[in-house]
Amino acid sequence: MPNSSSVHTEHRDTSIADSERSIEPKQCSVEPQDTQIDSLLAQSASLVQNFQHQGAVEYLHQAIAGFLQAKEIMSPDDHRTPFLLNGLAFAHLLRFIWFNHTPDIDSSIEHWTQASSLITTHDSVKVDFINNLANAYLRKFQRLDDLEALGSAISCFQRAISLCPDSNTTVLSGLLNNLGNAYSDRFKALRDPSDIDESIAYKLRAVSLTDKASPARPGWLKNLGNSYCLRFKEHGKTEDINTAIEYLTESVSLTPDDDIRRAARLSDLGQARATRFDRLRNLSDIDEAISCLALAISIVPESSREIALFLHNLGMAYGLRHSLIGGEEDIAKGIECEKEAMRLCPPEDLTLAAYIAGDLAGLHELRFSSSKNLTDADKMIDYARQAISILPEGHHDIAKHLSNLGSAYQIRYSASSDPSDLNQSVSCHHQAVDLTPDGHSQKHRMVSNLGDAYYLLYKYSKKDAETLDLAIQHQIEGLNHSPEDHIDRPERFLRLSDPFLDHYHLTGQTRAIDAVTTILHNLVTDPSNLLHIRMMSARKLGTLLSEVNPSQAIQYWKIAIDLLPDLVWLGHTISRRYQVVSSVGEIVSKAVSIAIANRDYDIALEWFEAGHSIIWKQILQLRTPLDDIRAIDPGLAADLERVSHELEAAGISGLLGSAGDSETRIVTSIEQSAQKRHLLAREWDTLTRRAQTIPGFNGFTRHKTAGELVQGAHSGTIVVVYVGDDTSGALIVRHRATKVEYLPLPAFNHEKAMNAYSQTRKVFESNGTREATQRKFSTARVPPDDTLRLVLALLWVDVVKPVLDYLGFERQQSNCLPRIHWCTMGPVSFLPLHAAGIYPSGEQIHDHVISSYTPTLSALAPSAATKTGGESVLAIAQSESPGQAFLPGATEELQRIVRILGDRHITRLEGSEATSSVVLSAMGTHSWIHLACHASQDLTTPGSSAFHLHDGPLRLSDIMGKSLKNCEFAFLSACQTASGDDTMPNEAVHLAAGMLMAGYSTVIATMWSIRDEDAPLVAESIYAYIARDGKREIGKSAEALHSAVRELRARIGENEFASWVPPYMRNTSMSST
Repeated sequence: MPNSSSVHTEHRDTSIADSERSIEPKQCSVEPQDTQIDSLLAQSASLVQNFQHQGAVEYLHQAIAGFLQAKEIMSPDDHRTPFLLNGLAFAHLLRFIWFNHTPDIDSSIEHWTQASSLITTHDSVKVDFINNLANAYLRKFQRLDDLEALGSAISCFQRAISLCPDSNTTVLSGLLNNLGNAYSDRFKALRDPSDIDESIAYKLRAVSLTDKASPARPGWLKNLGNSYCLRFKEHGKTEDINTAIEYLTESVSLTPDDDIRRAARLSDLGQARATRFDRLRNLSDIDEAISCLALAISIVPESSREIALFLHNLGMAYGLRHSLIGGEEDIAKGIECEKEAMRLCPPEDLTLAAYIAGDLAGLHELRFSSSKNLTDADKMIDYARQAISILPEGHHDIAKHLSNLGSAYQIRYSASSDPSDLNQSVSCHHQAVDLTPDGHSQKHRMVSNLGDAYYLLYKYSKKDAETLDLAIQHQIEGLNHSPEDHIDRPERFLRLSDPFLDHYHLTGQTRAIDAVTTILHNLVTDPSNLLHIRMMSARKLGTLLSEVNPSQAIQYWKIAIDLLPDLVWLGHTISRRYQVVSSVGEIVSKAVSIAIANRDYDIALEWFEAGHSIIWKQILQLRTPLDDIRAIDPGLAADLERVSHELEAAGISGLLGSAGDSETRIVTSIEQSAQKRHLLAREWDTLTRRAQTIPGFNGFTRHKTAGELVQGAHSGTIVVVYVGDDTSGALIVRHRATKVEYLPLPAFNHEKAMNAYSQTRKVFESNGTREATQRKFSTARVPPDDTLRLVLALLWVDVVKPVLDYLGFERQQSNCLPRIHWCTMGPVSFLPLHAAGIYPSGEQIHDHVISSYTPTLSALAPSAATKTGGESVLAIAQSESPGQAFLPGATEELQRIVRILGDRHITRLEGSEATSSVVLSAMGTHSWIHLACHASQDLTTPGSSAFHLHDGPLRLSDIMGKSLKNCEFAFLSACQTASGDDTMPNEAVHLAAGMLMAGYSTVIATMWSIRDEDAPLVAESIYAYIARDGKREIGKSAEALHSAVRELRARIGENEFASWVPPYMRNTSMSST
């Protein structure tokens, strides 16, 4: 997690002498005259036990007072003195753990030192006392960051081991385990690699001395696994983390379900899986980590002192998973876990509290990166500061938290533009570097971060060569001192490319360009790098070479396009995929423009298609016919069919969005559903790769080639309108041609398209046409609007007329007009090309061609058989539906359709008959559907877009979830059923597209609302045209719509744009006409 304070924080299994035995040893008899001392010792021992069981602090105070009273009246040479001191030391240790009061731990150490010195024989009691003394020193280090105490702990453990007979394997294994723990603590403090090697060596020996049935074995295995995990973080060797997970898994498996220690062992196993995920990015690791951590939390009560650590670890795991798959859900869950961890954190555990605050800062950084909400940036800073303020001066973690605070200031600057943020960033990073000794394993990170701060200072403030040189110098130094396989190296190299480019622009030295090219090429071509690293590197290198060597640039844009399916992964939620799609439009646009500049129009067409309606095509891929594969490999076909059905069902349920955050104390159904989706997506990837190895199936589910795409011109000319920042053009495939042609449209550009869209939208919004509760906005005519007239003229002059002239499509009086399938990108997707012209008396598109739109080029591929059916029509009219305005024209609309088509093959549902369940069921038995009703579009959760019927909404997700085998034609006589989402112009996010995804090959819909009285006229004219020869030919639907709009325009006048512009047609495949 970026800016994370993540640390492998673990619960320890340690060996410490029994407190009862330490107070009243069996080998010591009690003299009758010492009854008062005996009574005090017994009472104090009982009070210690009461405290341990009940947590009542007054018992502990009374126990210490009783021990001290016994000590005052006991002779110094009394044989019971060492055992009294042992009990008193133990009570002081417990009080130190509870209150974090330094005199208590000092008293504990003093009393155990005296007790061990009074035992002159080399027996097990002396070993126990020295072991307890060592643990007291270790506790002092852990709480007070006292490195001298840690050294004393290691010395004491070593001495205890030297005194322990080899034959006493039970005690010896515990001592070896404790010494291994002390070495791992010193490694975390000083980062000396030899310490973690010593830790592993001692813990391996401890495990080897422990019988497999020993109750101590699971604890020793857990500690050994944690040390391997720490060494993996230091050196990055995969065998270390794999070994760690093996030992931790065995530890959990040996721990009974009712053992409270199982929770800590599950938590450490979850942490190890999260650590492996952080390096190897295998989604199953982080899913398993979250499951283990959530289960650990569900085992322990809220009163447990471990609960804060477990919640902290779970919060970090959610943040890590977000770094791979994105989405807001995991960030929200992570923040919730960390806040609860902060609330429950023991007040004396300052190190853990600081890490919790640091990870809250990191989670708010992740949220800020997507929300750009300054509140998240401020919270990030506040928590990063809090992490530092919690720790005592001189604590070894302060440098790490200072570095994180410096990075937080850098990130906030991107939103605040406050120069003080940059200065604070440099200051924090400088302090972090100064506090980190040379040779420390994290020094390279601190130095690199300081280089980042200098670069931002150069870029946004100083603009001088000296600051830029400092940035490059520190970033290179950080890279030179980082391990070759360190996880941060690719990200660091990517960041280094920016100052090198600026150095080139500042100095003109070409060696900087050569360095950047080499860096980015290596990042792009290394498949082990994270997906976003490769994509960003390909984009940067493609952009750079586009300026200096366009012919070389194209290979890197190809890599970027090839990475799109992995970015928009099927394992992500639908909402996450839409979020990713909205961020890649610029990449697709740039790639297409580079291909065009290289005159490689086939590649331009392929890349346009690859970056267009990605999610729409994913759903269709899951429905790919498998008959040919089944003939070769029936088992593979069966697996593909099973997984595709389950994935589609998961995707459709995802269309409805999240049901909200779940409780973090249990493994929720939402989490289980997410993990199942991840597993299915991975299985689908594996199965499709297998299918691609079969001869003749290498293109299975891959991007279509130009040779495949041009086949879509079987029913008309394809015109792909590309719009760029400076210029635009059209990729053209003539009717039944195989060549891709290119027509520049130099007068048109992205700015003009955006202005035209903005003006058009304002016109319709001002007339109420965007209201989701109305099918038709008014019964009154809208005065002619010069805005729409100018927009349609712009589209005619800059786009449509040049295309028609190039194709030679002259104005014709006949009804046999040529056909154009428009496929658009960017803001052009929301512009009415089908209505372009000079109004009222100039040239207009409808005199030259018949227009329709397709969401993708592959959707135009010829179908196996042309359907002329329409044997059954489902006609729905809903004049009244809950919460919606009255639609008097809906009933009239159906009456006109029935008069034309007849009653024989029409199922008519109106009023109370038209319920969502009845209509959904009837859709499965009718090939045509006509919906005259209200509709609503939900751009946030597209699956919630709906048609409003008698008993409520019929949601798009319900329609897509039903297997519609024979559906052909859908007439959506409802408002804005094809209006789309302007944040994702290259995706088909509307009801019309949803009906196409559900299986309907042709859909007539509206980009904006139409008037209630016009809808029956349009519907009547369309059906009359389709059925005019006594047949119901779906292939005539484009001509029918064209004819209907022409009749409407003639009846109401060309100036009534708001009435006749909105209706248009989308289709997948059409028969030739």
